[in-house]
Amino acid sequence: MMLIESEGKTKLTLRGGPFNATEEERATFESMRPHVQQGFVGTFDQLDAFLEQNLNR
Repeated sequence: MMLIESEGKTKLTLRGGPFNATEEERATFESMRPHVQQGFVGTFDQLDAFLEQNLNR
């Protein structure tokens, strides 16, 4: 995980992968990567909306 401040905002970078995985397990992980990314984007979009709504009062 990496947090970088830029122009008053914070950028979060997450990286991950399988450990001690077989070739088949790595291939499965890679095939699911777009879905995992989509899930994280949706989750952080919801968090952003929640924080904006609750911190700007």
